[in-house]
Amino acid sequence: MKKIIKFSLICLFLFIISQPVLAGDILEPELFEITDAWLTSEPQPGVDYHVLRVCEDEDMSADCTQCMYKATSDGAVWIPVNNRCIYRVQNNTSYTLFYQIKASTIDSLQSEWTTPRIVSVKRGVKNLETNSYAFSVVDYDTQNYPQEE
Repeated sequence: MKKIIKFSLICLFLFIISQPVLAGDILEPELFEITDAWLTSEPQPGVDYHVLRVCEDEDMSADCTQCMYKATSDGAVWIPVNNRCIYRVQNNTSYTLFYQIKASTIDSLQSEWTTPRIVSVKRGVKNLETNSYAFSVVDYDTQNYPQEE
């Protein structure tokens, strides 16, 4: 009886370990584009999360922050343009940062990071006759993704 239980536990352990391997690699996130105030992706079946990384330099090594966003049921994602990852890196009036995105599954499978892209942030204050207000403009560069051949 002990041998059967021991054998069963070993088989169960090997089965659990092999699951992420059986799932294979996930693809690099599809083309991201701006839709109103969101950075969006095309549907990506099997993707559970997207990770946004924002850094001061294009090497993606200086003063980086990361935020994780849950994907929709089809694997797509909507990342808010004004998000804490950007504002945690720098707090000046106008500045340029770099961002990357990768897809991830619950089973810890991850894609490679996308190519670093520019995100420009402009903050300001408008003074009107009777009141004033602060504003932020965030502009992601999504137009320069390499085209598949």
